[in-house]
Amino acid sequence: MAMRVAWLKDLRLKDLAEVGGKNASLGEMIGALGAAGNDPRLLLALAEAELLCGNAREARKLARTALQRQPRDDGAFDVLASATVAIGDEALLRERLAVHLRTHEVLILSGGVSMGRFDFVPKVLAELGVQCLLHGIAQRPGKPMWFGTGEAGRAVFALPGNPVSTLVCLSRYVLPALYAAMRSTREASERIALAEALEWQPALTGFMPVAVSHDAWGRPWATPRPTNGSGDFAALAQTDGFVELPPGPASFNKGFVTRLYRW
Repeated sequence: MAMRVAWLKDLRLKDLAEVGGKNASLGEMIGALGAAGNDPRLLLALAEAELLCGNAREARKLARTALQRQPRDDGAFDVLASATVAIGDEALLRERLAVHLRTHEVLILSGGVSMGRFDFVPKVLAELGVQCLLHGIAQRPGKPMWFGTGEAGRAVFALPGNPVSTLVCLSRYVLPALYAAMRSTREASERIALAEALEWQPALTGFMPVAVSHDAWGRPWATPRPTNGSGDFAALAQTDGFVELPPGPASFNKGFVTRLYRW
């Protein structure tokens, strides 16, 4: 079969039939690519926040991968393919994760950890001998996060695939863990006050993106910048990080002091 990458930013209306039509689901897209003579493992790579596909939830799943090159003999990938996950191909996922578990001390994965049809990561990791220590955290965004350890203490962080969730979990858990493993004294967070009142309804720990500014006395303030969901990566462009909020429902007044995690 032919191996190629279809970048969504390059697609035009005339190309939609090739990927199953405007409203095709993830499974339908994979099927259409295979029927057209392409490798069915091939997924569409995303270079923009919104897709031509009308199914936004399925489309966001496509954003996290492009099967661009085969791994080299040492199990490493070229830069553009370093985060590739072969969603929809359980055997290929098992093969690649087995290589990386042998050659790396820490794995950071994105996507495939929820309850969807193609979310094979927890199952495959268990089959490869990685012990699950947690799967699911009472937080928003990033609830499906998975963490486990394998042979010789290898650590595996499997983050949710939606981009806001991925970045939040990376900043809140992965980077602090790596700094701690290196015995770094770097502080993962800092104290900051809210610049305006905020309502938080979910009964979950909240991670709210914020923009940081300073007043005339040089004091930092965090202004909330809510997103339109965990797929709204573009909304983070004007933010500096996120603050951690206790589970709701709750009202937080201006001046409420909490922890800021910078991107």
